[in-house]
Amino acid sequence: MTTATLPKDYSFYFTGFSRRGVRTATQILVEAALVEGCYIQLFDDNYVNKNDNEEVIWAKISSSPFKDRSRPGKFNGAVFLEPSLLGNPQIINPLSSADWLLLNTKISRRELAKTFKSPLVTYPFDASEIARYFMEDNFPGLVLLGGLLKIIPVVELSTIETVIRGIFKDRWETELLEKNIIALRMGFNEFSL
Repeated sequence: MTTATLPKDYSFYFTGFSRRGVRTATQILVEAALVEGCYIQLFDDNYVNKNDNEEVIWAKISSSPFKDRSRPGKFNGAVFLEPSLLGNPQIINPLSSADWLLLNTKISRRELAKTFKSPLVTYPFDASEIARYFMEDNFPGLVLLGGLLKIIPVVELSTIETVIRGIFKDRWETELLEKNIIALRMGFNEFSL
């Protein structure tokens, strides 16, 4: 799907601990959206809990210019890189108006449904396992980004890959660059709705 035919505007947030891929995944997604002609807005809420290095980055992606430039009041969904953050009310409260939650966890969808009330659709996905296998560490951000593209198909997977190569070609060695792209593809291929 190209952004010229975006069915609607999307607002969501990524959250996790610092240095696990929150910023990287969000940056890559919004840059890919820009490449495909979308409008984007980012809001960085690092203030949530500096002691634990929790990060929340809010994003809006639209096929038309924004009339409201404030942080979204209602979110389509959220991507949690760390399931332990579900205990933080400042991070979890925005989910009360969300449609979906993509959570890096081994917990089943049935178990998650007991925690969250309808109509929130929960998508558990063990992105850490894939990240550890391909990148030899727990950096689940790009794996979850691959899964996210099935929930909200705002950009093409190939555009994300092009953006990764463009942003990181001078910062990452070729082997690390390719491992991250493989992890992204595995997230896309292994995630099921």
